[in-house]
Amino acid sequence: MTALAEILKKHGVVGAGGAGFPTHVKADAEVEFMIANGAECEPLVHKDVELMKNFPSEIISGMRLMMRATSARRGKFGLKEKNVAAVEAIGPHVGSAPIDLVFLGDFYPSGDEYELVYTAITRARQLLSLYADERVLSQAIATRTERRSGLSAIFESV
Repeated sequence: MTALAEILKKHGVVGAGGAGFPTHVKADAEVEFMIANGAECEPLVHKDVELMKNFPSEIISGMRLMMRATSARRGKFGLKEKNVAAVEAIGPHVGSAPIDLVFLGDFYPSGDEYELVYTAITRARQLLSLYADERVLSQAIATRTERRSGLSAIFESV
């Protein structure tokens, strides 16, 4: 288990979806692409935008930590183009990192993992496979810990 995976397991960082997928499992994978999902699928939810506006440095730092732990050679950061304040907040923190901003339209299910991965790397997941099997890691901006949400929780745990 990578050092980051051990820390995330200790801090109980899990996905914010219904399954509560343990983030330490993702941090222990070896992938080619790390994709950050800041493009909320649900049309009336705006938590990711607020997190990106208020914690951009922590989110990008968490993404860099995940990229390093998983040996990802490229990062893709998905967000809806209409969320100008989030784009303006996140953009400067990417700097010279090998992270590309991926802009999604304002339609449902824009932000859905399948749609985001296909848009970011033009690769569709094979039936009954996991993205990790295909060397792709998708991490939502909002995850849960005892202290804070998101990729920023990964940064804060370290």
